[in-house]
Amino acid sequence: VSTHGAALQYASEDIRNTDEEVVKAAVAQNGAALAYAGPDMQNDVEVVLAAVRQNAAMLGWAGPVPRANKRVVLAAIRKVGPAAFHQASPVLQRDPEVRAAAGLHPSRSYAL
Repeated sequence: VSTHGAALQYASEDIRNTDEEVVKAAVAQNGAALAYAGPDMQNDVEVVLAAVRQNAAMLGWAGPVPRANKRVVLAAIRKVGPAAFHQASPVLQRDPEVRAAAGLHPSRSYAL
């Protein structure tokens, strides 16, 4: 997986859901491999951070914990722009720093 991240899809369910080292190597090589990770790994902040650093669109595959993590959301927004903002948790969508990074007025409310 360190040379072909998408190979994660052929790993056992146990590896895809519990082996942070393997999953993190896969998503660091190919962020889209997050789609093959198990739910626990999709909810792991460090795994998702590695994925969004490689492919910010993968925030859409993240579980609720990484979507509520400011470091993960800001990394995605800085890489892909405002499109990642809509994948953030509702709480972070109201955060002034996150809104500013997405190019939104910090205190205005926007229909999502």
